[in-house]
Amino acid sequence: MNSKTAVLLSMLLAIAGCATAPPLQLTPGANNVLVAKSDPGDNYEIIGPVSGFDGEGCGGFGYKGSYERAITSLRNRTYDMGGNYAQIISLTEPHLSGDCFYNKYVIRATAYKKVRNQPSPTPIVEAGEEKLTKKLRELKKLLDDDILSKEEYEKQKTKLLEKGF
Repeated sequence: MNSKTAVLLSMLLAIAGCATAPPLQLTPGANNVLVAKSDPGDNYEIIGPVSGFDGEGCGGFGYKGSYERAITSLRNRTYDMGGNYAQIISLTEPHLSGDCFYNKYVIRATAYKKVRNQPSPTPIVEAGEEKLTKKLRELKKLLDDDILSKEEYEKQKTKLLEKGF
């Protein structure tokens, strides 16, 4: 093999190894897919596992992925499943594996679909003293409205104070 052929072959291999990333666009509607590590509210139901990825090949052969493109892929795939929330479970970044620098970002997630606009309300738990005060006020109102006699009021008030609520 002569030197011109060797140089030409080297240049072709270098050009082939510098592949560019294929076009990746956000699907219309997929921009509404939320991606987070936290659990969604109870107004979401699980659809199933979903993955987003970007990058290809080993070292200079292929193209190095990016986190942003992997998130775009995850949003598109979640949207295609009918979901609007992706909870990230794991992230694998490009890394060295044996003789190869693995170029791929992989984001594994669980896809969810919103089934109600609002999560269930969180019950308000009253502190002991606040609850006792509220009960005593209610009892006093019953006395003032002539629903309870003075004796019944005193008896119920004593019970409440003994119980502590």
